[in-house]
Amino acid sequence: LRSFTFRSVTRSPSKPTRRASATPARGRLNQRTNACSAGKRNPGATRTWHEGELAGSWRWWGKCADRRWRTRPGRRRSHVQAPGKRTMRDDSEKQMPMLWIPKQLLEAVQCSGAFEDCKTFVDMPLQGQTSVEAATDDVLQAIPDGAEAVRAAVLRHFDEAGSDLDQPLSLSSHPRLDAGFPPGSVRCKWSQWLAESWTQLLRVRTQDQMYSSRTSSLLPLPYPMVIPAGRFRESYYWDSYWCALALDACGLHAEGAGALRNLLWTIRNYGIVPNGTRKYYMGRSQPPLLAAALEKMPHARESDTVQLLLKEYKSATSGYRAVRVVLEGGEMVTLQRYWSDTAEARPESFREDTELAQDLSDNEKHKLWRNISSACASGWDFSSRWMQNGFDLKSTCTTRVIPVDLNAFLLKMECAIATIATEAGNESTYSTFSHLAEQRRHAIDKVLWSKKQKRWQDRIMSEQDFELSLRGQPIKRKNLNCADGIFASDFVPLWCKAEASPEQALYAIESLEKSGLLEEGGLVASNRSSGQQWDFPNVWPPLVHMLVEGVAKHVDPDNPRSLDKQMATAFLQNAWQGWNSTGSMYEKYNGCKDCGIAGSGGEYSVQVGFGWTNAVVLLLLRDGYGRELDD
Repeated sequence: LRSFTFRSVTRSPSKPTRRASATPARGRLNQRTNACSAGKRNPGATRTWHEGELAGSWRWWGKCADRRWRTRPGRRRSHVQAPGKRTMRDDSEKQMPMLWIPKQLLEAVQCSGAFEDCKTFVDMPLQGQTSVEAATDDVLQAIPDGAEAVRAAVLRHFDEAGSDLDQPLSLSSHPRLDAGFPPGSVRCKWSQWLAESWTQLLRVRTQDQMYSSRTSSLLPLPYPMVIPAGRFRESYYWDSYWCALALDACGLHAEGAGALRNLLWTIRNYGIVPNGTRKYYMGRSQPPLLAAALEKMPHARESDTVQLLLKEYKSATSGYRAVRVVLEGGEMVTLQRYWSDTAEARPESFREDTELAQDLSDNEKHKLWRNISSACASGWDFSSRWMQNGFDLKSTCTTRVIPVDLNAFLLKMECAIATIATEAGNESTYSTFSHLAEQRRHAIDKVLWSKKQKRWQDRIMSEQDFELSLRGQPIKRKNLNCADGIFASDFVPLWCKAEASPEQALYAIESLEKSGLLEEGGLVASNRSSGQQWDFPNVWPPLVHMLVEGVAKHVDPDNPRSLDKQMATAFLQNAWQGWNSTGSMYEKYNGCKDCGIAGSGGEYSVQVGFGWTNAVVLLLLRDGYGRELDD
C-alpha cells in the first residue's frame, strides 16, 4: 500500500497529533523502537501516515507498536489503541491480501474443487457485463450441486485466465544474441531459438476497456512484462533480474529496461516490489535484486531511482524482518529474515493451505500460513530448508530462520545502491550504504559462517528466541542452531561478494566441491529429498547462474576443469538434451541425469516455457560457457 512520511514532529503529551487522545498507553519498554514506557510517550516519535486502500482508513504509527490512532477520511473522531488488543505482532491481526473479489466468493470457488489449480480462478477477469455481487450470488447458489455446477457458474461471470493479457504489437528490434558463435553450431541455433522465444513471453495488459483494476487481479504495469509461461501469467520479482539482463543481451534494450521500470513503478505506487504482479501477491515480496539489476543496466534507471530503492530497502529491512543478535563479546549486529505481511491462506493456493491447516487451532493456522507465505517470499517454495522436521510442510517455520541468501542479497543491494548513488552524484547515500554493506559483511561472517563446515549456514532460532525477536529484543548468537543439510543457498554469498576475506571464499568453494550438490545434470538445490521442489534432485537455473558467477570470481579462468565450468556445462548439457528431444525448456530439471528430464515435486506440475531458464542459458552462452555443446 502507499505510505507517506510527512516529517518528524515533537509533541508534548498534552498536544497529541491530529487531536488524538492523549491517554497514554501502558506497557513495558519496546526495545525495537525505544518506545514509550510507564505511560510516557517518546517526545521524538515520528508520525507516519499510511493510506490503506483496503481498510479505507488513515493510521498513525508512533514509536510504540502497541498503540495506534486511526480515523477514516472525513471523520474527526479518534482513539488510542488500548494495550492487549490487536497489534502488529499479534497473530490475531489478519488482513486478506489485495483482492477484487469477496473472501466469501474466493472460499466458495477454491474449496469446491471447481478448478484443479487454485491459481486459475484468481487469474480470471470478471466479465464487463456482470458484477461481483451477481457472480457471488450465482456461485453460492451452485454449491449444493457440486464442483461442476460451481465451475459453470464461475464461467458465466468470468473470462478465461490470462484473457486480460495480450502480446505486444511489435518489439524494439529483432532479438539476437550476438556472441560470435560459429554458424550452424549448436550454440548458434539454440541461442537464436531462445532469443526469438521472448516474443512468446512478453505480455502487455489488454487494451480492452472491459478489463480494469476493478475487474482483474492484474496490476496495471506501464511497460511490457516478461511472464515465465504456463500457469504463471504475470511477471515475478526475482525472475525479472535474469530476464531483464537476457533481454538486454539479445538487443531488446527497451524491453529489458521496461521489465525493471515495472518494478520501480510498483515501489512508487505500492511501496514494495510484490512477489508477482497480481493483487494477491501484495502481502509479500521476493529476494531484493532490483538494485543489482539496475547497477548492470544504467539505461533502465529513472530520475527517482535512488529514492525508490531507498524506499524498498527500508521495507525489506525494517519491522519484523530485522533480527538483532548479540555476539559472544557483547557486540550487537542486525540481520534480516523472510517475513510475509499476511497470515492468511494464499488466494492462489487457498485449498492447499486450508487443507494443510485444517487440524490446527485458529492461532496455529495463522502462524503456519504466515510461515508458508514467508517461504514463498524467499523464492524457495517449498524446501526442507524451512521445515522443522525436514519433510512435513506443516512444520514450516520460515520466520524462525536467519537465512544466508537473503542477507547476502541485501549486502549486494547495499553495494548496488552505493554505486548507483555515487553515479547520480549522491555522495551521502554512497557513504551510508558503503558503511551498511561493511556492517552486514561483518554480521554475516560472525553469525552465519561456520568455521567447522567451512561454509555459510542458515541459523535457526528457538521458539523462545523467536518471541524475543518479535518484541525487538536481541537474541544470543550462541543459542542459534545450524540448519541441517546442505543447500545451494549456503554458497550464494560468493555471488554477492559477502566473503570476509579471499581465504574464506576459497574455503567455501572447496566446501561446495565436496558438498555432493554437483550432480551429472547440474547443481541440485539441496542434498535432502523431501518431495518438495526446492530440494534434491531438482536443478534450478537461477541457483546455477549465481554460483557459476560467484565461483568464477575466485578460480583460474584458464583451467578447463574449474568448478564454475563444471557446473555450467552440466546444466547446459541437461537443458540442451531436453530442448533437443522435446523442443521445450523447463523451469527446473532433474539433476540425476543429463538427459533433459524435467524436475518434479511441489504444489504444481512442472511448467514449460520458461522465462528464467531461457535467460540463464543465454547468459551462460554469452559468457563463454557451453563450448562442449558444439563438439
